[in-house]
Amino acid sequence: MKMKQKIRRIRDQLVRRHYPMPYEPSLPAENCYAYALGSTFKDNDTEAKYVFNLGALSKMYFPDTKEQAEEALKADMKELGISCEKSYYEEKLEKDEWKIALFFYDEPGDEDFHLMREDSDGYWSHKVGLDGPINKIYGSLEYAASNYDIVGYFKLKVIA
Repeated sequence: MKMKQKIRRIRDQLVRRHYPMPYEPSLPAENCYAYALGSTFKDNDTEAKYVFNLGALSKMYFPDTKEQAEEALKADMKELGISCEKSYYEEKLEKDEWKIALFFYDEPGDEDFHLMREDSDGYWSHKVGLDGPINKIYGSLEYAASNYDIVGYFKLKVIA
């Protein structure tokens, strides 16, 4: 399936969702990125074309730094038709908005990202890896993200 078709399928799902989303421990999300968006789209492509890699939707290269990770997230959201603005942990949201936190691990040659989302009850949740559980976070987000550094908080809204 071509990237434009994948984007269209994911976008169609997002338009039908209600934001902010509730905690969804059984959502069949591919990884933390899909979970943060609320997407159940399944992608069977190789790692290079895997739609839920940071930067894949916008066809950017996988980021090497926290700054590039932020750029890739914003570019991906633009491709999905989602407004993406810098936010902060305590920011109150308007109807139909939701907040995510982006983390990045920048060990050269072993870079990785992680996303968490704020649920409708004010708590945060995330999917652990590809095959891991979806967990609610009751403590520090930084603790839950272990070795990853926080890049920032972002306020998202699907553009009609």
